[in-house]
Amino acid sequence: MAEQRLRFNVWALALTGGILWSFCVLSVGVCAQWLNWGVALRSVMSSLYIGFDRGVLGIVIGVVWAFPDAFVLLLLFGLLYNVFVGKSRSEA
Repeated sequence: MAEQRLRFNVWALALTGGILWSFCVLSVGVCAQWLNWGVALRSVMSSLYIGFDRGVLGIVIGVVWAFPDAFVLLLLFGLLYNVFVGKSRSEA
């Protein structure tokens, strides 16, 4: 009986993760700006994403930084996962 292995569509994983993480950063920026909720989280994120700060421009900069960050991370994760799932149990 042939063993089936689940492999990721790496590009779909990376694109989906980039879009979702960008939306999360956008949500934090908007909530911190207009609702005063998540200000400390925005402060932590601004240490990662240069230019992510108060105001519309700062939020846009944070979203622009967030997309490639998550995209590259998940692309590498998917590639690495597919390498390991491609090996049989005796090779692992």
